Amino acid sequence: MEAGERQNIATFYDALGHKRRILIIEKLLPVPQTGLSFGKLASETGMRPSVLKHHLRIMDRANLLMVQPKGRETRIALSQRARNHLPNLLGLITSS
Repeated sequence: MEAGERQNIATFYDALGHKRRILIIEKLLPVPQTGLSFGKLASETGMRPSVLKHHLRIMDRANLLMVQPKGRETRIALSQRARNHLPNLLGLITSS
């Protein structure tokens, strides 16, 4: 395994390494196509905007998110990569 591949794996798992980021994933999984606006996601998670932004930045670095400006709002959805892998991974973890 190359050093870059190890870094990608570490970044991916780091993005899953906090309960607030798992909460964000839980809120985004049911809306794969449309995602949620930043404000709605903050409301649904109960996170202050600065805290949410911090966690979204970490998740974005791991390519787990699609962030799309739409007019005056920003829509946030899970990336195709995240939608492909996270449900199975979270299922394995929670079933043990």
